[in-house]
Amino acid sequence: MTRPATAGATAGTTLAPRRRHAGRTVLRELPLLPAFILLAAFMLGPIVYALYGSLTNRTM
Repeated sequence: MTRPATAGATAGTTLAPRRRHAGRTVLRELPLLPAFILLAAFMLGPIVYALYGSLTNRTM
């Protein structure tokens, strides 16, 4: 008996080519690192400062 025909663009392909490009994906996203660092600093900085301020009795 023969194999039934499969429909779609991914018929007969494997995941091996996607795994080969994992290192390349990291290198492509590396220039975004400064943006993520600044985003985290401007979001987490005020949050940490607000928590610190709420736990002290000092006037600000």
